[in-house]
Amino acid sequence: MNAFVEALKNAFDFKCRASRSQYWMFVLVFVVVSFLLKHIDAATGTLHPTRGFGLLGTLWILFLLIPSLSLTTRRLHDIGRSGWWQLLGLIPILGQLALLFMLVRPSEPRRNAFGLGPASPAPTLS
Repeated sequence: MNAFVEALKNAFDFKCRASRSQYWMFVLVFVVVSFLLKHIDAATGTLHPTRGFGLLGTLWILFLLIPSLSLTTRRLHDIGRSGWWQLLGLIPILGQLALLFMLVRPSEPRRNAFGLGPASPAPTLS
């Protein structure tokens, strides 16, 4: 849950890096809450039969649009890629698989063009 709250706090930070665990914990919370909201929408009659989501689900997705874009950008920065690589997700199947492959890759252990890794120790002054 800390990773989810951290992602919300850093919703407008598109410059740093985010670890694999931070990203996937955010995705886990997003999916679980989306599943619950879908059932609440179905129970209250606000679930759209062909779209597959309702009023609460729509509000949830809109609320998390910017935080998820910024977190995905930071995750891509963690593997040394620009956030613009998210656009691969717009290409059906192959682009989405390529983006998924990038998101599951391990972090670059050293400093890259986007700064120190999220799990990197702070530099010491000697």
